[in-house]
Amino acid sequence: MTDEVLLMRLTGEDTRAAEQAFNVLFRTYHLIALGMLRRKYFDGNREDAENAVQQAFVNLWQARHRLDIPNIAAWRGLLRLTAERCYIDIVKAKKPEFELPPELPMGSGEEEIVETIRIAFLLNRLNFAADVLWLGLDPALTLEEHNRRLLAAQLFYLEEWSLKEITQMLSRTRPEEAAVSIKILEGWLRDPAVLRQVAYSRLYFTRLALTVHLLGLPEETEADHLETLLSLSEAGHSALPGLAEWNWHEVHAILWRYHRNVLHTVSPGIPLCTLQDSELVKLFVICRNKFPFSLVMKNLLYMTQGQLGHICGEKKTGLWRRLAFQYCYRNSLTHQDIHDRIEPAAQQVEANVSLIVLQGWISDHRLLGQLAAQCKKLYEGGLE
Repeated sequence: MTDEVLLMRLTGEDTRAAEQAFNVLFRTYHLIALGMLRRKYFDGNREDAENAVQQAFVNLWQARHRLDIPNIAAWRGLLRLTAERCYIDIVKAKKPEFELPPELPMGSGEEEIVETIRIAFLLNRLNFAADVLWLGLDPALTLEEHNRRLLAAQLFYLEEWSLKEITQMLSRTRPEEAAVSIKILEGWLRDPAVLRQVAYSRLYFTRLALTVHLLGLPEETEADHLETLLSLSEAGHSALPGLAEWNWHEVHAILWRYHRNVLHTVSPGIPLCTLQDSELVKLFVICRNKFPFSLVMKNLLYMTQGQLGHICGEKKTGLWRRLAFQYCYRNSLTHQDIHDRIEPAAQQVEANVSLIVLQGWISDHRLLGQLAAQCKKLYEGGLE
């Protein structure tokens, strides 16, 4: 039975057929929806994402008689938007457990920066402040509205939906509000802030996502699976499931280097490593050559008809600073590792993000100081 038939049964009058179709769709699209959230909300945890996806399916089931889902693309878009809205509701309702981002400055004279960043992080406002500062988001709009515009742009530029299909999908998700017109949608798609969001959502790779890419695993692969692979590699398995390109010595090194973020050049190095230093150097050169960032940027330039080149090239550093902040303070990467992830993409638009430039941004906690100032501006009164 095709997915199209399942969607027809889901929205039909036969309750038993609808239940059967819903169960099949849940099994098929549950992990896909989780992957959508993981790629969008980089700092979210698995439990919140799981709860959001389950709630999204519940909401879609309850609204099934009102749904108009003409094809699978519409179903995927509706599921993504519903899951994102559920995730946002969960995060807003949840009292965050405070954990300082790593490597915050603690020297004398920097206490105000630390406190401002600490409270913004506590209130789940740090990422939004960073997006306002470096991507140019309008602080007067809600996070949900920014996500809606980003989704529209992703569907148009990345998945080649038509303007009509996007407006229809957006209207179905908010039937109580006035429909989004083609003219309004075209304005969103030309907005530099929205374009930077699209680029950031594609160019930022968590350690998990990059490791999954290097190993050639499905995008929805979770961290638990990588830990299982690490255990298998340390047990000396000669063959690893789904990893024909690499032997277990190489898989072991790649997992420690990119997933666990352990440098072989820094003592104590990679535990239980059986490869010589020269072999590790060669392996990691191969891995860097497999990095996706240059190709992703080329595709973005093509899909946006070069618009990103005008808003992210030369001295327009907002996108690159946003990436640098995330990689440094939320992923704890070295300056060289950050450079290896940003510079290949920046080259495509002739932006100068050399290692020296990058070190200038990060040294003396300049990015943190800029973000702290933005937090105070945005949340003055809320950060007292």
